[in-house]
Amino acid sequence: MFAEWGHLLEKVVVDCTVPLDVAHYILMALSVREETGPSFALLHPFASWFCTLLVSFSGTFLTNFLLGDSLLVPLMSKSDIMLFTVIWYHVSILDSFAGIFNWKPVKNVICVAKEFQRNHKIMLGVHSGATKFVDHTLLQVLVGCTKGNGSGVVKIVQQFVYGKWVPTENELLKPSTTTKATILTAILYASSHISHEVAYLCGAVVLVGSKVLSLAGVSKSPLDQPYDRLRFTVIEAPRMLESLIFGSSEVAAEQKPLIEEAVTLSSEVLQAEKEKKTEESVASSVPPLASSASVAPWTLEEWQRKVAESLEEIAEMGRSNQIGIGKVNRAVCDLDEGKTETASVQTQILAELKELKGLILAHPPNPPRSPNPSLDSTVILNAPEDTVDEDD
Repeated sequence: MFAEWGHLLEKVVVDCTVPLDVAHYILMALSVREETGPSFALLHPFASWFCTLLVSFSGTFLTNFLLGDSLLVPLMSKSDIMLFTVIWYHVSILDSFAGIFNWKPVKNVICVAKEFQRNHKIMLGVHSGATKFVDHTLLQVLVGCTKGNGSGVVKIVQQFVYGKWVPTENELLKPSTTTKATILTAILYASSHISHEVAYLCGAVVLVGSKVLSLAGVSKSPLDQPYDRLRFTVIEAPRMLESLIFGSSEVAAEQKPLIEEAVTLSSEVLQAEKEKKTEESVASSVPPLASSASVAPWTLEEWQRKVAESLEEIAEMGRSNQIGIGKVNRAVCDLDEGKTETASVQTQILAELKELKGLILAHPPNPPRSPNPSLDSTVILNAPEDTVDEDD
């Protein structure tokens, strides 16, 4: 049953060669436009065209290079070059077409169609490698990978063309999910234990499934876990075993910065958690803001009366009276000791007094005395409405 499905899928892909090529050219033009910017094609049209041509036919270029064929073979088809040029012009020069193709539903369909074409290209690359390198599975996989994901390999050359070279951004240093899926698919085709039809169906499932997960926003691909396990088994585990058995100083010296970094990071995390717990405990120890029914009226009146007395003395003696300002501070300190007021009300009053000191220092000497200091102090304090009765 799976063989029949694989055969049917291959037949459909072969019949839809032109639409799949159009989807491929659109995605390559969009990728170059995104990396270089919309104005690059207007200022440097030939460079933009050449970059897009390079990534569009990169798989065939690299495959011909590995197989010893001419690199100019992809350019011999006039229909392909004309179709590619028309698509490049509409995507790179005309913003309206770029906006349509960048619309998420349309772009998702194009990306999925591209993966079906990638699967077919990997199959063709592995078969070409099998014809040239008989009984060399590694070379067959290499040719299939370059045929299916040549744009990722020639990315450095593309960056040279448009003047933005980032040597750390390449598939050898940071293999993408597409590269991992391409390698797995090429291995399926090169395996002699799987039929061609089943390998074709499984390759399509791997490539399309990886792309769908990527479009859905899944950051961790299922292909990352086998890749990480293989890396740990081949590279990290032997070095750890060597360090434990032989006590290699070189391995220990290389691992020491990593261990120190991990210890520092863990200590910072523990310190942040400790501070968070301390803040939570302090916040839980502070009672919530009480309502007017739960706060004794005489407590708020005492606050207002003592602060009003100090304000009256300041108003009588002028802005240079530091003694009066000190009395205000002492009055607040006295109110803080042994009282049951909430911390929020105390903080508000302290802020009001601080603002009041600045206003007093900005006034001219001997300001006129207020006829009702208690009323003025009440206005200055501006206590919350839910903690003071309307009669106050």
